[in-house]
Amino acid sequence: MKDTANATTLAPKLSRAEFEEKLFALIHGIQGPADLSKARVEELTHVALGASEIDGIWSTQGSLNSGSAYSFDFSQYASDDKRVGIDLPDEKHYDPQRRRPCALALASLHSKLKTMGYQDSEFPGPHNRPQAWQYWKGRQSLLVDYTYQAAPEDDQAACVYAVTIEMIIED
Repeated sequence: MKDTANATTLAPKLSRAEFEEKLFALIHGIQGPADLSKARVEELTHVALGASEIDGIWSTQGSLNSGSAYSFDFSQYASDDKRVGIDLPDEKHYDPQRRRPCALALASLHSKLKTMGYQDSEFPGPHNRPQAWQYWKGRQSLLVDYTYQAAPEDDQAACVYAVTIEMIIED
């Protein structure tokens, strides 16, 4: 299923604003099942995806100016099982000594998606503490995973570490 012999590609260093611009290009640009493709992800992010070691996954990895890593990927396990992943792996690990703001704060993303007309539902994690939100609009579904980096009252406390874009399957 690999379409290139290359390994995961290296993406450019981005500012937080540039990363967010690419994230929202994907959210705006992937509205139907036909939009879920490697070519569409490359077109919207202006970054080439390389085949990973796992069949059906193409990816690129880079870093933000803050030093946080990021990746964009497209995965297809079957003709109707496709998704786009946006990951900020450094945000997943709690660090009480952290002195920088989230690369992508949940409060800001949540507000923007609600303004765009997305419906939402929160998912509890371990110990009944929230850990993910699902957003949907039309056939598009977004799963947003996050972790706390500071006190939950702080707007920068909940940091997004993954956004998955999928389509809702219709009967």
